[in-house]
Amino acid sequence: MRSIIETPPGLVTLTFALLLSTGCGGPGDPLSRQETEETESPEAMAKGDSRDAAIDRIRHAMDRREHATAEKLSRAALLRYPNDVAILRLAADVAFATGQPAVAAELVAEAAVADGFADEQLVQNAVLAFVGTGRLFELIELLDQVVAAYPERHESRRLLFDFLVNAEDHHRATPHGRILVRERQFDRVLLFSLATIEQRNMETHSMKELQNRNPDDPRLKIAEVRSNVDLGKWNEVEETILEILRHSPNYTPAQILFGQYIVYSHQLDRIGEWLECVTDETKDRWQYWALLGDVAGRRGNREQAARAYLESVRKNPDVGEVLAKLARTLEQLRRSGASIDKATITAVNQRAQLLSRFSQEKERLYKLGNRSNAIIIQMSKTLVELGRLWEAEAWTAYAMTIPDDDAASVRAMRQSIVDRLTADTPWRQAPPPLLANLDLRHYPMPETDLIASPTSNRSDALIRPSVKPVLRDETEALGLVTEANARWHRREADGVPLYAQMESGGCAVDYDLDGWPDLYVAAAGGTPGQFDSPNNSMFRNLGGRFADVTHTTDAGDTGFAQGVTFGDVNEDGFPDLAVLNYGTDRILINNGDGTFSPRDNWLSTDRESPWSTSGAIADLDGDGISDFICLKYCAGMDAATVTCRKEDGAVSPCLPTKFAADRDAFFRGRPRGGFEEVTDRWAAAPLQPGRGLGLVVGDLDATDGIDVFVANDMTHNHFWTFNRQDGMKESATLRGLAVDARFRPQACMGIATADLDTDGDIDLFVTNFEQEHNTFYEQTERGIWADRTALRGLVDVSFSQLGFGTQAVDFDNDANLELAIANGHVYQDAEPPSSYAQQMQVLHRVSGSRFEAFEFDASEGYVGREHVGRAMWTLDADRDGRNDLAITHQTEPFTVLMNRTPVDHHWVRFRLVGVDCSRDAVGATVTIQTDHLTRLAPLVAGDGFYCANERLIHFGLGPDHRHDDSISVSVKWPDASEDHYQLGQDQTYLIVQGDDHAFAVARESQSLGSGM
Repeated sequence: MRSIIETPPGLVTLTFALLLSTGCGGPGDPLSRQETEETESPEAMAKGDSRDAAIDRIRHAMDRREHATAEKLSRAALLRYPNDVAILRLAADVAFATGQPAVAAELVAEAAVADGFADEQLVQNAVLAFVGTGRLFELIELLDQVVAAYPERHESRRLLFDFLVNAEDHHRATPHGRILVRERQFDRVLLFSLATIEQRNMETHSMKELQNRNPDDPRLKIAEVRSNVDLGKWNEVEETILEILRHSPNYTPAQILFGQYIVYSHQLDRIGEWLECVTDETKDRWQYWALLGDVAGRRGNREQAARAYLESVRKNPDVGEVLAKLARTLEQLRRSGASIDKATITAVNQRAQLLSRFSQEKERLYKLGNRSNAIIIQMSKTLVELGRLWEAEAWTAYAMTIPDDDAASVRAMRQSIVDRLTADTPWRQAPPPLLANLDLRHYPMPETDLIASPTSNRSDALIRPSVKPVLRDETEALGLVTEANARWHRREADGVPLYAQMESGGCAVDYDLDGWPDLYVAAAGGTPGQFDSPNNSMFRNLGGRFADVTHTTDAGDTGFAQGVTFGDVNEDGFPDLAVLNYGTDRILINNGDGTFSPRDNWLSTDRESPWSTSGAIADLDGDGISDFICLKYCAGMDAATVTCRKEDGAVSPCLPTKFAADRDAFFRGRPRGGFEEVTDRWAAAPLQPGRGLGLVVGDLDATDGIDVFVANDMTHNHFWTFNRQDGMKESATLRGLAVDARFRPQACMGIATADLDTDGDIDLFVTNFEQEHNTFYEQTERGIWADRTALRGLVDVSFSQLGFGTQAVDFDNDANLELAIANGHVYQDAEPPSSYAQQMQVLHRVSGSRFEAFEFDASEGYVGREHVGRAMWTLDADRDGRNDLAITHQTEPFTVLMNRTPVDHHWVRFRLVGVDCSRDAVGATVTIQTDHLTRLAPLVAGDGFYCANERLIHFGLGPDHRHDDSISVSVKWPDASEDHYQLGQDQTYLIVQGDDHAFAVARESQSLGSGM
């Protein structure tokens, strides 16, 4: 990004002169000894001087390096001729020579003002003098006057624009940027800066250098504050922002950041402190109204929230975060009975999505070195849809300077925009009529007195502490070490290539229906698109120990495997396998006799889309036949064939954003077996394709029908629902699941799906890249989620980690779920504080709202050591009522961690079989109630990143449950029918839809009803 220290080439010499000469001519300079020989005081000599004589005397003293004399002469001259340009300039030279650069800067600026800014070199000298002394805000004031007097001076306007952006005053910078674009005085940096207002994308070292030069002005720390607010580093914000406000209480950017700090860090009891300091100028900014909307919304006053958000949109209709919140609030009001047209909500949400798409396209361009005309064309199309034609044309004009194969397409795109532009074309065309005409004047404005009143948040009382889990690596003892695993290696001199960075996953599937979970573990290592990788492995569970039955089961696919899932695709009662490859995906049909048969013709599709990642088998359309969802990552085979290099020419792993994202594939199950792709027929075309990695399918919002949540890498997430009239509908933005709380897409991977806060609905925990945070999406009302990561204390604990697989597991059966996370970087040379290998984490609730991480040390084995973790899934390998974990890695074999936590809390679990719905019953929900607690859990498929859990619903009953306490169990099936039971503890129950009785499965049983 452009540095505010940067100066035009012609001024470099003077800049260095200013910086290097500061302090010259001070006391002790041997050349100043003659100054002591003067017999008459300079003041006396200058008293009767004419202007010209005064100038000559000052110059003569300077030529003789009699600096003290020159200083006295210049002071006297300034008293007589205070607005004389030549004297002001000479006085500035004297001040500089006598080691007073700040005084020199003021004098040069006064000279420029006195000159009416006619002499451009004098203005440039003033700019350099202010920069050299760190006087940024005085410089901004000067340049404001310059461009007002000489609007045609584009260089001065550009400097003003850049300085304002660095000072976090986008509101004042934006008009100047728009003029520069219209006047054809722009470059890529200006276009980026003009389009990025929701978070800081400028470097901060220039502002820190200015701080060093002018430590008395804390406003120069504003960039540091903004960066810390963007990163959620709350401990580093308050002291600095308050220091700035004490120095400059009317500084609008600081007032805004103070409000954002209070609201984003959930200190709503301090909102009155902020409101007391805001000025009328701040109240005219979109950020002020957005923050009022946030506060009103969190206090439950949706009408005031909607009114505030709309006011913010009126002031700036190009902030996707605010538009998304407005759409979500309107939807909440509509659900509660307000007369709000759904089409209006759709229009507001659509604009939010377009802005998000543009932001992601812009970020992708930046990460590819700003050299992709194909991306710029897409950016320009999005800007046209947003009504921002001048920007769209400017981007295409920039693209025409880039040597690229798409030059003809760029020219055509630019011409189509130019044909629509006239001198009268506004910078931004009017928003869609439904948005432009939205009238909420019948809703009250936020009442600041009410907003500032104390609030009582949800109880944050401490809860009974969870027992620290004991998780032991017993892989070898379980019989799970194979020759192929022992030869495992994945460290390469040039770094692990992109296509191999995510490794492979696996699943826990009871393929032989003996009641014991078996393990299927995928493998890569060969060539994407080929069948030359090591075999995937099937391990049969023989009563708590495993045997490798890969060859006898014919389950050893050799494609370049990524994820694995299972489900009964032909409704015969036996779980089948789906292997997701970078290449040809495979369906392996369970023959019911301990073997599998490939069905290569079962995934019928006409499109070339080779890189599959995660998948799920579930009945999406409610016809009783399982369908199939297959996530896609980068389009085509380029990610496996293109070599990327660093600036020095060294080979380096490619970034995912180098390659276009691919659309996920939806397949409908055929009555006679097999699948047909219905992605287009079901209208499963998101506004922007994502690089899908994590997947969960189930009833996530407690409404009829199955939902699909997709965690995308570096693009916004997707949330799909199905209806027979319109097919699949994507609504992640409207539901609050597309991005984080600041409307930023993250590098999402794993998903833990559960009622994590025990309030009776389903929350989602998503793992992300380092220097992002893992995200806790809390379902705040039916079908609406909010990023509550900061409120849950989960920002700092994950900031330096790169999370992959994650699961919600009650390790100690205390009825409170823990979050287990497999961490590990994708880069072998990851920069501190991150690292390539990382410890896994287990997070536990310590209060009604907050989580903390358990601390493990090396004496505790696997959990205390660092690994390059990838997929993670759950199973109870020995059926002792305690859930275990399986984890794959980049640099070591997969591991099974047996749960040896020393507790005697009771538990209950359920295996569900559908009759009127699909046999797998994905989309069912189980609720249990005892004298002490109520808990809910969904039956889901997908299970996050590259994996599938053992298909059981498990509940810990907690320390208060007694042996003879009854458990009320309610099952809501995917077709909305319900069954109810009274059951005991410490059992696994088989529940068949519509049966009056639940069947307790004996632990020693070796047959779970193979005739079903």
